[in-house]
Parts: sequence; structure tokens; C-alpha cells
Amino acid sequence: GDMQVSLGSNYWDANMLRNSPYAGMYTEDGSYNQYPMTGFAANGAGYNYFFDNQYYDLDRGYTVLNSIFNVKVNLPLGFSYQFNITPRMQWYHDYYHMSADLPGASPADRGVNRSNSKNFDWNLNNTLIWDRTIADIHRFTVTLVQEAEDHMYWSDNIYARNITPTDVLGFHYTAGGNKEQSSFSTYDSHYTAASYLGRVFYSYDNRYMITGTFRRDGYSGFGANHPWGNFGSVGLGWNFSEEKFMENTRDWLDNLKLRASYGQVGNDSYSQRFLYEQKWSQIGNDYYFGTSGQTGIFEQQYPNYAVTWERAHKYNVGLEFGLFNSTLTGNIDYFYEKRNDILTEYLTRPWWFGVSSAAGNLGKTTNQGYEIELHYNNSIGRDFNYSVGLTYSHAKNKIVAMDEPANKTGYRKREGHAIGQFFGLIADGFITQADLDGGKLPVSTFGDVKVGDLKYRDMNGDGFIDDRDETFIGYSDIPENTFALTLGA
Repeated sequence: GDMQVSLGSNYWDANMLRNSPYAGMYTEDGSYNQYPMTGFAANGAGYNYFFDNQYYDLDRGYTVLNSIFNVKVNLPLGFSYQFNITPRMQWYHDYYHMSADLPGASPADRGVNRSNSKNFDWNLNNTLIWDRTIADIHRFTVTLVQEAEDHMYWSDNIYARNITPTDVLGFHYTAGGNKEQSSFSTYDSHYTAASYLGRVFYSYDNRYMITGTFRRDGYSGFGANHPWGNFGSVGLGWNFSEEKFMENTRDWLDNLKLRASYGQVGNDSYSQRFLYEQKWSQIGNDYYFGTSGQTGIFEQQYPNYAVTWERAHKYNVGLEFGLFNSTLTGNIDYFYEKRNDILTEYLTRPWWFGVSSAAGNLGKTTNQGYEIELHYNNSIGRDFNYSVGLTYSHAKNKIVAMDEPANKTGYRKREGHAIGQFFGLIADGFITQADLDGGKLPVSTFGDVKVGDLKYRDMNGDGFIDDRDETFIGYSDIPENTFALTLGA
């Protein structure tokens, strides 16, 4: 199999880009040259990917089975029922052989990596809808939804090294690996989620609308203490283009609707699942009995037994409009979002606590802004339709609370600043000869400074420039303003 060409990260790494233009790719007999810069092993001997690739083999791939089963039934009295299930199976293998015949290689570092994994996931949805209009002006829509999902994963990994009597069979043979230099591992996971939702919509004469929603979500990753979260929302709408006092505008105004909503949404996404579980790891030769080191286990992470849902409170006010037989349509929205119980790391646990802690529901943020969306739809002749869409949004977020030390220097506190705002030293121009001669320039702990170097601000006034002078600079890596242009035909 073909390996990826290494680009390295410093001069001594295997990196073909650092070879001289005069490096010799081949030897005199036409074979690949292992050391293209010097012809022999030495620092700066260069790197020849094509030589090394002769001693590697790779077989990697996926087998995926996706399926969707869907049933929809229209029932009497305005009822309809829909069932969906989407099972998915995936098999993955990654076989990698590093031959010990590579000149200069150590057999202890060469051998076979052999990994196999399997996923089995399914999502299930049952939806029952009642949609009924009474006396032509009272419309009711009731929606009931039940959802469930299941995710299972199994993996087995073999790392065989120093294979004897030979590794000529490549990744097809691992039993000959040296038991002290080889290892194996497994990782399995299983988590589930479930949701129940009820929604009621009522419209009077297509002018006044109200929607109420309640949902209950469950997630096994939160353990037995707080697996369930309850979330509700309510929305109001007024289609005042249907009012009698708007009759004179109907030849050019198709739709003008004012809407407002408030809702709560739960979030179970985090980089690590099962934060409520204790984590233990094995460590070799660190437990001493006399002078002999022994392998043992240690607590790697203290659990969070109270882990629960992150909760977002979302507020929205918007205006929808349509003009000239829907030739021009658009939306103008203002939104405000407040998040609490965000899973973040503990930053104030003292070092003598002795073990890292699982993330806690510690964070709070806000996000607010507005969005403007315009669409123009028209046609040329009978057969050519085209559309132009333009969207602009402005949003600004802020960290309200996180686990920061109470006595942390104010200019270094992340609370009150944007998520992801850049952190670094503030430059106040360039160093001049007068600065060096004046003797008042703070001492840089990053190395000697010369005329023309950046002059950094001593934020804490201790006479030194170091990482304690870093503060917030520039903007966040999350853009405040976004634009989008869509064209269609």
C-alpha cells in the first residue's frame, strides 16, 4: 500500500521537502538511495520516501451497510402515522506492516499494527399527527413523537514488534511478536438516547398563531442520577397582512408576519462520554517494593456523579415578508441565547487533589445578534427561472462564567470576553536604540532583544516580559459577521 509522504516538523525529521535540489534519488545501479543527501547515514543525510516505502505495507478500508425503512399511513379523522428506522453497520480494518528489513531500523520498533472495529447504530422514530380545520377558521395540529437511538462500537488492536523468525508474511502474521515489546488493546462503547415530544399548534383565521412544545430527552452518558432533561418552548405569530386594514396592500404585499418565540434546548455533546464513571489506568514499573518496580493501576480521573444536560434558553423576534407575488421574500430576526450548565474543565482544583477531575456543568455564555435574509425569484420567458439569495448575520458571544480562580489577574480572566478570543502579548511599536540606552525597557524572558524587535507591554509592571503579561488581543476565531450569496436557476 502507499504511505503518506512525511513533511516533518523540524530539520532532522523525515522530510523530502528539505532535500537539496542536487540530492540523489537513485544509486548508481538504479535503485532508490536511502540517504539522498550524503549517500550514507548521518545527520542531514536527507530522506527518500520511495526507499522507505519498499519496507511498508498497508491495507485499510471500510465496509458500510446503510438502510432506511419508512412507513406512512393516513388514518381517519385527520390522523396520520409515520414510522422510520435507519439501521447502520460499519466494519473497519487497518493493517500496517513495517518490515524490520529496513536498513538501520531496530526490530523492537518494527512489526505489525492490526486493528479491527465494528459499529452498529440505529435510529427509530414514531410520529402521530392530528391535523383538523373546524369551521374554516380554526386549525389544530397536534404532533406526538417518540424517538430512540442506540450506538455500539467494538475494536481490537494488536501491536506486534520484533517478529521472529521472520516478518516476511507481513500483517498476516503476529504470533511471533516479542511478548515484552508487543501489546494489544480493546475498546468497546455503548450508549443510548431517547426522546418524547408533544407539540400543539393553533391558528385562528390564518391570522393569529400559537405553538407550544414540550419534550423529554434522555441520554445514557449522564448515568443514573440525571439522565433525563425536560425542555419546553412557545411561539406566537401574527399574520397582519390578512387583517382588514391591510386590504389595500394585497395587490403588492403577499405576506407580512410578526413572530416571537422562547424555548429551551438541551445539549449532550461533549468530547468525552460517561463522565460519571471512574477512570483507572495501568502504569508500568512505578510501584516499588524495595528496589523492584512493579506494574500497577492508578485513578486517572475523578468522576462527576452530578453530570447533566447543558441548557440553552433561546429568544427570537422576527418579521417575515413577501412582495409582488413572492418575487421578493425575506426575514429579519433578532435573537438572544443564554446557555448554562456548559460542560467545561475544572481550573481551580489544587494540585494536591492528586487526580484530574471529569468536566463539570460549570460554564455560562450568552450570544445575541440579528440576521437579515432576502430572496429574489423571477423568470425569463416561460422556461427559465432563476433566484438570488443574500444573507447577512451579526452575532456576538460572551463568556459569563467558568471555573476561573477568584483572585486571577483581571486582564487575564476569560469571563467577560468572547469565546475563542486570541490570547497573547500586546505590542507597543518597535524597540529603538533610545529604548535600549534608556535602561527602562522590561527584561524579556524570551531572549535578547535588539533594535527593530517588537516592544511588548509589561502588563503587571514587574519589569519582565513573560507569559504572565499575556492578555486578550484582537478578535475571536468565531466570526461576528457572516455573509452568504446563493444563486439558483
